Amino acid sequence: MQGSLPRRGTPAFDALERVHSLGGKASIHQLLAAVNSNFRSPTRLDKLAIQPLALLGFVTRLKTGIQITPAGQVFIESNAAKSSIGAKVLPSQPAPPTKPLHSASAFDVIEARRPGALDYRNIPSLMGGVRVPYRSSCQVTGQSGGGDGND
Repeated sequence: MQGSLPRRGTPAFDALERVHSLGGKASIHQLLAAVNSNFRSPTRLDKLAIQPLALLGFVTRLKTGIQITPAGQVFIESNAAKSSIGAKVLPSQPAPPTKPLHSASAFDVIEARRPGALDYRNIPSLMGGVRVPYRSSCQVTGQSGGGDGND
C-alpha cells in the first residue's frame, strides 16, 4: 500500500473516514469500536490501517491515538465529494410468467426409449426366498416379452 492511495472499502480508507467522523482525533480503542471490520485487535488495526495512513502522511501518531493531518483532511473531503454522486440503481426485472406443472401428463405415455429397455420385467424378483414375478398396473402395448413376466 506504500505510495498508493487507499480506496473506498479498504481498511485504511474506513479507518480514515471513522477518524474524520470522530472529529479528526481518536484513540485506538475508540477507532476499533467505531470501525466495522475484522480487525479483532489493536495490533491488527495498526498494521492494516494506521501504518499505511501514516506512511502516506494522512495521519500522525499521538501518545493517546491518532490525528488526521491536513493532507488526510483534503483526501477524505475530496473522496466524500465524489461519493455524493450516486449511481443509478436499476429496478429489478420482472420474472417471466410461470407455466403450471402438469406432472400427470408425464405419465400419460409410457414407452421404452430403446428396444429391450423393459426386459428386466421378465426376470422374477427374489423376496424372502420366493421368486415373485413382476406385476404392474401399467399395460405396455407393442412390446414383446413385457407384461406379467410369465412368458
